[in-house]
Amino acid sequence: MRHWRETNDRDLSSRISSIIKELEQSVVEIAGLVEEGERQAVIEHERWVADQKQWEREEAERRIAQALKDSKKEVLQIIDAWAEARTVLRRS
Repeated sequence: MRHWRETNDRDLSSRISSIIKELEQSVVEIAGLVEEGERQAVIEHERWVADQKQWEREEAERRIAQALKDSKKEVLQIIDAWAEARTVLRRS
């Protein structure tokens, strides 16, 4: 960032040519900063995509584990119901 201030003894119009020269000299630096910003944006996007894929894998694993847990619970409930039915039938 660069500032040019007008003072009582020096107005900006007298400095226009030097300001233009400074700006022209800064073009290469600004272009480099823009390029670096774009490169960093690509890196950040790639990191975000990788994080999303990792989250999706973990979420899929969590869903699989939950489905397995639910299935085991259901099987145990069926076994309990079957055992209770056998007990009732034996008593009859």
